[in-house]
Amino acid sequence: MLTPSAMSHQRSKDGAFSFVEDGIFFRSVVVHELAHAVMDPVPCPFDDCIVADEYIAYAMQVMSLPPSLQKKFGERPSAGQPVSRDKLSELMLFMSPDGFAQDVWAHLKQRPDACDYIGKVAGRDILLDRERFDSD
Repeated sequence: MLTPSAMSHQRSKDGAFSFVEDGIFFRSVVVHELAHAVMDPVPCPFDDCIVADEYIAYAMQVMSLPPSLQKKFGERPSAGQPVSRDKLSELMLFMSPDGFAQDVWAHLKQRPDACDYIGKVAGRDILLDRERFDSD
């Protein structure tokens, strides 16, 4: 992980978190990485559960922001439109990490009980990933 000052210089000036002050952003990234550390030993029924693990990490990152910044993070042109489960994919994660983070937050806010949903994703009771089929 980068130091706070190095991270400040590397940050995207127009990314999803660009409005977050450097110190708060750094702490949110620490929370994101801690979420990965917590999820690392959790078994996955597939080769990996990258979508679920990133879902949890981004959700925790945004939840660690002050409420006013959480609200601002949720404000985007497509805000208020439902985010389907299909939009939360490995392809979307790799093509647009910022867009994936915003979709995670919007999707989570659509759940009646966000904490319960996170618990079920973390426990692998809800699977966001899909099995990959090799063409060997």
